[in-house]
Amino acid sequence: MGAEFICGIVSGGDKGSFDGIDECDLIIACDRGYTHLSHEGIKADLFVGDFDSCEEVTLDNIPRLELEKEKDDTDTLAAIRFALGQGITRLRLYCCYGGRMDHFLGNIQAAAYAASKGVKVSMCDENNEMYFMNSGSITIKKREGYSLSLLSITDNSTGVWIEGAKYPLKEQTVSNIFPIGISNDWVDDITISVKSGVIAVICCKL
Repeated sequence: MGAEFICGIVSGGDKGSFDGIDECDLIIACDRGYTHLSHEGIKADLFVGDFDSCEEVTLDNIPRLELEKEKDDTDTLAAIRFALGQGITRLRLYCCYGGRMDHFLGNIQAAAYAASKGVKVSMCDENNEMYFMNSGSITIKKREGYSLSLLSITDNSTGVWIEGAKYPLKEQTVSNIFPIGISNDWVDDITISVKSGVIAVICCKL
């Protein structure tokens, strides 16, 4: 197995934590995300957007993928498509929470799109961590003061297991119209597995 190729994409939602961004091999700023990075002194490798929310006049001569204002893809999804074309194996999404609800939900769908392509995806801020996957398993260390939830993003996710939690699941099909996986509690480290379908695993600070 080859080395991981990690991409960090910074969107234009509320500014949040940049934990782990120093481990990213490729950093992409989506419009106002460039301003968030600039204020932290972090250099982007690529700017993606239509300049509708970026406060900066100059972009430090970094490469640009300029988008039309009238388009089907959001800035974040366009950045994800670019990153997939570079062969990334892991995606970390930053500044995707807060702001407009439609943009937040769009970011969730964009994250699910990347996960459907086999990429390991995380989307975090100071109080929330979301992990997206379409097969395999993830183990999350026991965390005091946090709840853990699981949601199917696709219509159905099959072969879902939850182990190490107060409310386990064994080889279940989880639907995206019935939130059976909300607000679980840790007994030990929790391992979540899925056979098919895209699921979101969510850790929320209480």
